[in-house]
Amino acid sequence: MENGKKINSLTNLASNIYCIQMYQWNKYMKKPGIKPSKSLIEEKSVNYAYMVIDTIMEVAEELGSEDKKQAFYELMENNHIIMAGVYKIRNEFYNSDINVLCEKAGLPELDDKMTSEDAMIKLCELAESKNCSRLQKALDILVKHGDDLIIVDKDGMESNASNLGLKNDDIKSLQLLTRIDTWGIGDFSEFLMSSVYGSIYNFYNNNRDNNIYFSLYNLYVTVFDMSTYIDENKIDIEAYKKENISKIKEYLNELTTIKSFGVINPVPNSKIYSDIKNYNNFNDEKFIISLIPYYIAPVRSFILTNRRSNGLFNMQSIRDFFNRNNEITVLLILGVFVFGANMLTYVKLRQPM
Repeated sequence: MENGKKINSLTNLASNIYCIQMYQWNKYMKKPGIKPSKSLIEEKSVNYAYMVIDTIMEVAEELGSEDKKQAFYELMENNHIIMAGVYKIRNEFYNSDINVLCEKAGLPELDDKMTSEDAMIKLCELAESKNCSRLQKALDILVKHGDDLIIVDKDGMESNASNLGLKNDDIKSLQLLTRIDTWGIGDFSEFLMSSVYGSIYNFYNNNRDNNIYFSLYNLYVTVFDMSTYIDENKIDIEAYKKENISKIKEYLNELTTIKSFGVINPVPNSKIYSDIKNYNNFNDEKFIISLIPYYIAPVRSFILTNRRSNGLFNMQSIRDFFNRNNEITVLLILGVFVFGANMLTYVKLRQPM
């Protein structure tokens, strides 16, 4: 494992958590009776971002090999609930850079008649590569390269797309992201939390009670909750860290002993999902097939690094399944299956904030 990869993964995550903390503390300092302090906001934001990263690193130390640690860091970096919030907080910055990318790539502007619902439905469709949805691709790009989309030289702002390996279709996905302006910060994170990660459940090998578990959801929500947490009541930080270390280890253990993943149908509700599912051109089956199962794929590296492959992630077979999109219920896809389940079967699924 190259140390640079570890540093880059943690740096990207720390930067995003710091952004959320700054937003949270700025909001808190506007409450009546509280004297705003820019230096205090910055200090607390740095300290709390460090606390989350320190928690993650303490968990990583128990994983053993450097390869396992790196796979864990990349899994943590890939938390799109956090990235969705950061995108909304830094909306003007990102959209300005994305507009430069579009202009330099010669992409036409989006139709003025395109609504936020239209854009989100398109984002939930497969990208040109067929490897994931446009939404997942756009957020992946922002996670890895959000601050480097453009470069500034003597001629002004220039696209950095070629250096980042971005294709025009990738830029198109980013462009669609700029149109989902109807919804706020909480709405976008809630959509990823509830309607995407909240749709993914699993069984694991020691799962004798036959309950379904939401290990990936719980893992990402735990870190997201830590990222948005502000200590108004001066709790015991070490005890808080210890509690969350225990949770993270529990969910990682469930992932490393996984037997199968499943996708819940109907999709758990959220503000955005509720808005788009009632829209004219929305197709529920297409939404599930094009968006949700691909969000399982990023877990692959972590699971396979922590145990031998068992055929759980043969992506060609998953693609073959997607081509039969009329066969959506109770279909086994290499351990990833879509299941029509009553919402009361949810266990260990925390209600979103």
